[in-house]
Order: sequence, then C-alpha cells, then structure tokens
Amino acid sequence: MTDRKLHNRILIIEDDREIARLVELRLKSEGFEVLHSETGQDGLFKFSQNEPDVLILDLMLQDMDGIEICRQVRKRSNTPVLMLTAKSSEVDKVLGISSGADDYLTKPFSLNELVARIRGLIRRCHYLSAPAKSKEEIVFDDMVVDSKAHSVLKGNRRIHLTVKEFELLWLLMSNPGRVFTREELFTKIWKKQSLVDCRTVDVHVNKLRKKIEDKSFSSSMIRTIHKVGYCFDPGGS
Repeated sequence: MTDRKLHNRILIIEDDREIARLVELRLKSEGFEVLHSETGQDGLFKFSQNEPDVLILDLMLQDMDGIEICRQVRKRSNTPVLMLTAKSSEVDKVLGISSGADDYLTKPFSLNELVARIRGLIRRCHYLSAPAKSKEEIVFDDMVVDSKAHSVLKGNRRIHLTVKEFELLWLLMSNPGRVFTREELFTKIWKKQSLVDCRTVDVHVNKLRKKIEDKSFSSSMIRTIHKVGYCFDPGGS
C-alpha cells in the first residue's frame, strides 16, 4: 500500500509541554497531521524523516538555539518556518527572519492566529510552486504586473503607479514571503545607502496599498512586519 500524505503535516519543535499539547490538540482538530519534538536534535531528525509542510519552531530550546536549527533546515529545505518566541525585541525578530524563518509569533499567542498563519504559509507555498508566465510578468489572482511595460492591470483596469511605487511592488512580488527591512527597501529602490527617515518607505507602501487593494487583492497582501519592514504575502495571513 502506498504511503500517501492525506493531510498537511506540521512539525512542532517546542520544549514547553503545555504549549506543545495545546497547539497539537488545536491543529489536529483543524485536520492537520502533527508531530512533536521537545529537543532540537530530535526535531532535526524528525524533520529529515517526515518532510513536514510547516515547521513550528521555538526560539529558545534547552539543547539548541532556534536560530541555528532554522539555518540548518534552510540548508536542506524550503519548508515554511513559523518561529515562536517569548522575545518581542526588534533585534530578535530580525535575527529570526534573517536566519530563514518565514513568520513569527510572540508568546503568548492566539491559537486562532496560529492556525491562520499556518494556512497562510501553506497557501504561499502553493503560490510559489505555480508556474510563472515569464520573468517579465507576475500574475496574482486577476492582477498582472509587467516589468517590461511598467504596467499593472487588474482585470481590464489599468492601475497607475509612480516609478517608485511600481519598483516597490515588483520587488516585493518577485520575492513572495521574504521580509525586507525598511533600510533594504530604501537602498534597493532609492539607490541610497542611508535611510534618514523611515516614513519615506512607509508613505510609498501606504499609497501603493490604496491603489491596488480591493475585494480580490486586500492590503494584507503587502504585510507589515512590526518594527522590521514589509513583505508580499500571497497567503494573506
């Protein structure tokens, strides 16, 4: 009999047994297949043996640092990583994202939000695996972004963007799920090394959202990562 995975498989690496138990119960009730490890070493072994669809990773474990685990996972897989952390500082969030994590939640967190984030990561994977029409064109829902023509179409309607707004949209949509800091966006779009005022980036993102958002493309697709930056999130979590 062929071993077929009928449900999305989630691996939890978390040494707090009560948190792990609550998360596991909720995810199973949502139809997920759930595996759990209390240590980083066992978690890496189960990861290599079971090919999970999403990895939920605690930042602070007894035997290994969550950042190092995430880096090791990234060397072998593009599986989405959702990092759980008791730390809310900007530095820890940036470290988690830069090590390869796709998303993070700060403890204590809502189980409803956790489920929504997981579903968003899975949808993002489906988006990434969809074949692109060309390197000069990005299609999402009914929106077509053409880099050669510098045009954005939603259905039959043309959306007029400034040069910077278009470059910002193209950069984010070309790297779905990747979090860009405000400094990175400023360097890449404005071609300057020093970001004096982060409001320059924020203002352009807000204007871009107002132009592209509607019922089929909500502003949550360009997601704000608090105190870090922005990313294009096709999962819309």
